[in-house]
Amino acid sequence: FMDVIMSSFESLQILLGEKFNNLVKLLKLEESLDRDFDASNCIGVCENRQASELLSMAQANSLYNVVQTDNQVYEREVKVAGLMKQNPQLFFTNPVSSVFSPENPSLDQDQVFEKVRFKFNRSDQKAEALERIESELRKWTKSESTINDARLVADELFTNAVFNAPFVDADNSSSGASRNLALVEMEEGHQGELFLGTDGQYFVIGCSDPYGKLNVKKLIERVQGCYLKGLAESMNMGEGGAGIGCFMCFQASTSYFAAVTPGNETLVLCMMPLKMSQRKKEQQPKNFHFMEFKNKDQK
Repeated sequence: FMDVIMSSFESLQILLGEKFNNLVKLLKLEESLDRDFDASNCIGVCENRQASELLSMAQANSLYNVVQTDNQVYEREVKVAGLMKQNPQLFFTNPVSSVFSPENPSLDQDQVFEKVRFKFNRSDQKAEALERIESELRKWTKSESTINDARLVADELFTNAVFNAPFVDADNSSSGASRNLALVEMEEGHQGELFLGTDGQYFVIGCSDPYGKLNVKKLIERVQGCYLKGLAESMNMGEGGAGIGCFMCFQASTSYFAAVTPGNETLVLCMMPLKMSQRKKEQQPKNFHFMEFKNKDQK
């Protein structure tokens, strides 16, 4: 484990150079953190820890980036976390290459990895969006369980962007427009984007919307609540759809990314392995990355 920490340290040093020590600290999560410890500039590194245990640190200590060393892509994700802390704007601009090639994300690199980008502003575009994702994914995998997970994630991300993002308040206390409406549209000039990228080993499904209303703290609280109460009880409580859907996306992912520029953009990405049995995938330790990025003129 110490060797892994050292290689992560060196990776970040190469990526961030002299900025590394000021901007980001690597934090070994050997046990729980003290309640008053602020981990907002830290990347938590650990092995074989339960997601709910790590989410409670995210809640209590603002530990928004956690990478587990027994996850197959841990070293790359330490770099992704470093990039998100050093240059969040780049992550928003080039999300696909940021997660697959954090040393040099760019528009050109995005085009290497990105396979589908679907722009939408109406709820009745969902079937076409999901079909585009599924048909592309079938070129890369024959696993029905992988395709089912991908459809579930794409459906949830699309639904959140159309039904929730335009309508929720800053506290995310309501669940947005009714799912029973025949048609829901974003206002003129606004659109979401659903996208799929792969490096041949992993794929990522992501979605952006132009509202920036995702409340990161509330998201963590809801996902954690589903872990603690169990999915069935959470559904019975009927506390808006957002928490359940986000939990299902988190569960389906081996790495989960949620980033927001308040009032401007929300970006969620779910990474999954292409060529791994369902059993092995379910045993993979989870990484997560949350970010709230405020421009200089935002309070």
